[in-house]
Amino acid sequence: MEIPFRCDLGCLNRADGSARLCIGGTDIMASVTGPAPVPARKESIDKATIEVSLHKKIGGVLDNAETEIEVLLKHTLENCILTKLHPSTLITVTVQLMNVEGPIFGVALNAVTLALLDAGVPLAYTPAAVTVASLAPSEGAPAGMCCWPTKAQAEASPCVAQFVFSNVLPHAAGAPAPAPTTPGEEPANPPVEVVSCHLAGQLCPLESSAPQQAGAAALVQLSEMARESSLGVWRFIREALANKTHSA
Repeated sequence: MEIPFRCDLGCLNRADGSARLCIGGTDIMASVTGPAPVPARKESIDKATIEVSLHKKIGGVLDNAETEIEVLLKHTLENCILTKLHPSTLITVTVQLMNVEGPIFGVALNAVTLALLDAGVPLAYTPAAVTVASLAPSEGAPAGMCCWPTKAQAEASPCVAQFVFSNVLPHAAGAPAPAPTTPGEEPANPPVEVVSCHLAGQLCPLESSAPQQAGAAALVQLSEMARESSLGVWRFIREALANKTHSA
């Protein structure tokens, strides 16, 4: 079953860039401010400082899983934003959880990517995040996999994997760095490189006769499904940017 994507780009007037993204039943709003002047205590003289804050819709303290997502988002953005182009500045990213009916990280990162592109922040690559879950056999149905699982599917899943892909292949040592990603310039079928993968759960049963081989095979299956889905994420990003350009 195809999971619907919906996006409202540039939805916040007071931010330099913003996006509200809904994938399935998970609805997340992201905003970007900056590069802007940075307080001296936060300043890095050779690069921009990135701050990421995650907020619940009704407020309250983040739980451990949500705090980990906040950290993962920050690390991912520090890897993809060309921070050295804006030294001694601050880029502030705010993520608001509007409705959560599945894993958060993939939807949040894609929303932030759209907001960064809306703000014109220079990127080394356009990240595409995909969440994949392995499905345990139930009621006679065989085991399988799905992208963008619901909360119930994720809770029942033996393993949930959060993949981040790059649309720029890594360059060789000593070679010139890739040019910044420009909105709308990504090729129709970009190269797909895994940037990171975060796993929760077990890839295979512990009683398996060859757990290492079984786990490696399961990871390959999950990554291939996520890789194929990442092409749809990039296609959606291009369409969202094009639609905003045409309506401007």
